[in-house]
This record gives sequence, C-alpha cells and structure tokens, in this order.
Amino acid sequence: VAALARLRDAVLFEGSFETAINEALPRDASQLAEKLASESMRELGFDASVSRSGRCLLTNDRFLSPEDSESSPGAPPAEPPLLAKLRVDRAGVNIHVDRGAFMECYARIMMRFTRLTMHQREKLEAVRRASVAVLLAPAGGGKTFVAVQRVVQVLNEDPDATVLFVARNEALALFVCKWLVIASRKSAEHVVERVHVLVAPFSSGPRCVRVEALGGRRRLVLGEKRCDATTYALIVVDEAHHLVGDSSLRSELAELGAAESSLLFLGDVSQATSTISSPEEIARSLVDLPQDQGVVVATLSEVVRSTKRIVAGAAAFQL
Repeated sequence: VAALARLRDAVLFEGSFETAINEALPRDASQLAEKLASESMRELGFDASVSRSGRCLLTNDRFLSPEDSESSPGAPPAEPPLLAKLRVDRAGVNIHVDRGAFMECYARIMMRFTRLTMHQREKLEAVRRASVAVLLAPAGGGKTFVAVQRVVQVLNEDPDATVLFVARNEALALFVCKWLVIASRKSAEHVVERVHVLVAPFSSGPRCVRVEALGGRRRLVLGEKRCDATTYALIVVDEAHHLVGDSSLRSELAELGAAESSLLFLGDVSQATSTISSPEEIARSLVDLPQDQGVVVATLSEVVRSTKRIVAGAAAFQL
C-alpha cells in the first residue's frame, strides 16, 4: 500500500513517473517497437511495428480487428484499432500518462479496504473529539481511509450536514468520493448531494459532485459551476503538507467561513515534520484560527499491508 501511495503521488503530482518512463524508453521508433515486441508480449497477443508515417504501433489481434495497414495512394489514411499509438518526431518518443485511467486502477485496489485496524480506530476517535485536527501518517498509513470514515460519521450523525473535501487534484478528489460511497453503504446520489469538492485552482470555489451515466456505467463527475454558499459541518484538506501557506486556498477557506467548521487536515508525517516546526502550523497557515483554539495532532504509525486485499483489487469497480 505504501508503494501504491508513492506511485500515486509520482503520477498525479510530481510527474516523476512520466519522466522515468520516457527516460527508460529508446528515442527511436524502431528500437521502441523491438523492445515492445518481446516474447512475453507476443504470448499475450501483442504486436509492435513502425508505420511509414513514423509511428510505433501496438496492436492486439485477439481483441481488436481489422489488422493495421498503410493506406493506398490517394485514399484517406486508415486508422488501425490500437491499444497504444506513439507519434515519433524529431524530439523522439514521448509518453503521457492518462491520470484518469490510472485513478480508476488505483481505485479498484483501494476500495477493497473497508475495515479499520484497531490503531486506525483509535486515531479516528481522537480526531472525532477535536474541532480542529491534523492527521499525519507515512505513505500507506491510511490517513485518507480514516478521513473517509470521519466523513461518514458526520453525515450519519446529522442528516442536514454537508462536507467539503479539498484536494489539489480533481481525479484524487473524485476517488475519495467513490470511496465515500462504498463506505457509507448508501446510494451514490444520496451521498454526493451532501459532499462538495474544492480543487485547484481554489479561487474557482467549491463544486458539487453528480452521478453521470455513460455507456451502461455510472461515474462521478464535478459540476462546472460554483456551489451555492453553505455552512460546512466538516472540511477535510488532503495532502495539506503541500498546501501550507497557500494564499489562494487560505482566501477561499476564509470566504467559506472555515473557522466556524470542524476541520481535519491530512499530511505525510515525514514531509510535514521536515518543512514546518510544528504540525499545528498546517492548520493555522490555512485557516485564521483563534489563538486559544486547540489543534489535536494524531499520527498513524502503522503501514497497512495486505497482499490479499491488493490482489483482490483487480476486480472491476462500479458505482
């Protein structure tokens, strides 16, 4: 789970995964095709080749047809049914990660975690009793999972409560909303109508979440317009250690009256303690709290490990 959390950050926030893949691949299309056309790839039905237009084409005839072929002179270019298509120009091969598709795969795995450990339950109780709390954990420690359980508590305790979830990335925010639907054991429509999301750029304000039907599946999407003003029972700020002192977020939270809401800030324990003198500063740098306002700091010290759960994550996930 810790490795998955690091991979998530590398894909969504740092761009280091994309960089590493591009550095590892040959810059020449023919060399790339040779690398992709390995024995193990052929056993799975894949075939790689280079077209006359200078593209590396990856096909799989077991699932896709017809076969790839170059267009005859004068005819419009035919597009083969490809699993991957990498255009090669003077700069060479360049691969971009589909972050939405990555989050779908990540969600399939993480949604399998539905039970709190004893250690997590203790920390959940600590943040439940606090009006302002900072929850720290190492990668894979389960801070987002605990936060989801806290949101479920708030929604169950007050039928009129609305919660705001703050994240730097839209895909990550929607992933948490999906997890919340699973944890609440209620209909997606019932849950998301009480959850608003605030993502970068934060000046755009909170947005509502809705369920959209597409091709027989249902998915969560963010509304395009700012939500109507409301008082939030709980505001959760994810990856808060990366947002310390963010003036745009601080301004938006002030406009939303965040100081009057219960607050939960999530942060990486190693990064938070290396960049600030006290975890309490995470909360105070983003919300103008009264000087006498106490801030509870809870730390998850156990890293969740479960091979069976990770393997089970390969099962498809739908709302």
